[in-house]
Amino acid sequence: AMSLSGGRLPLVLDALAAALAEMKDFPGAVQVATRAASLAEGEDAELAEGIQERLRLYRAGRPYRAPR
Repeated sequence: AMSLSGGRLPLVLDALAAALAEMKDFPGAVQVATRAASLAEGEDAELAEGIQERLRLYRAGRPYRAPR
């Protein structure tokens, strides 16, 4: 995902962070989500806010689960 997106698409990075957290790689998820949030801030405030919420989960050692 990083190489295909050039590491510059926040939505792709957000999905990668969620996958890393699901695999219990919380340090990796935090790193990728932090980059995604930073990129999203200048482009999409709503996406940036959502990524920040998920980032809090990853920092707490919890994966993101979409509401059903």
